Amino acid sequence: MKTATELIEKDDAARDILGLLKPSLMDFKEINLKQTLLQRDTQNILFSLGIGDDPGPSVSAGKATKRS
Repeated sequence: MKTATELIEKDDAARDILGLLKPSLMDFKEINLKQTLLQRDTQNILFSLGIGDDPGPSVSAGKATKRS
């Protein structure tokens, strides 16, 4: 916990020096969601090209089909 706090303080100080905005908790949640969606898209693309594992059911596609 101490190390995390120190890293946040250093990041905040660097952002102050550079005049950058500090991310809010909502910004971090949005970043995490985008990463999750990107990983899901990557899995779906690789599967559709026949080089990845079946990612399972997709929210937009309904049901994925296993390749042979």
